[in-house]
Amino acid sequence: MEVKKFVIEETALIVVDLQEKLLPAMHDNPRIIERSSVMIRCAKEIGMPIIATQQYPQGLGQTVDVIKQLFDENDSVYDKTKFSACTDEVMKDLDDKGVKSVLILGVEAHVCVMQSCLDLKLAGYNVGVIVDAIGSRNPIEWDTSIARMQQNDVTIMTVESSVFELVGDAKSENFKKVRPLVM
Repeated sequence: MEVKKFVIEETALIVVDLQEKLLPAMHDNPRIIERSSVMIRCAKEIGMPIIATQQYPQGLGQTVDVIKQLFDENDSVYDKTKFSACTDEVMKDLDDKGVKSVLILGVEAHVCVMQSCLDLKLAGYNVGVIVDAIGSRNPIEWDTSIARMQQNDVTIMTVESSVFELVGDAKSENFKKVRPLVM
């Protein structure tokens, strides 16, 4: 079995559809927002590229303010109607940045998050889903999506496990940057 680790230099974070009209309907939405915020802050501290998507924003609204305020001019935000985040623009952006591994968070776990993970696997990426930063309206959908992703070799991770894997060493400067955020 081949093991692929996530390293800062070739990993991007994809933030899927954390939008105004979607998040309130999610089971345990405060957890999704809090864990997503921590992961985005950590990604920024260690210099990971961030790509965000918005599913049909005309109907579902924009990215929620608490998340949107974490983005800056270096981050990409793409509107989409396709459930998967793997639109032509997102795939080109990943390619242009030399990304080989992707970490994913967002909603809904059993629709846009799962389809994004499966499409990225099909495209040859090393993919991790950050399970404490994803959600669905119904907990059984969340559970089932994690099982399906795991069956398809998507790495199941948490914010803390992914950040510590990316940083790799407690003596690194990056650990000093993210430590206050995750502990």
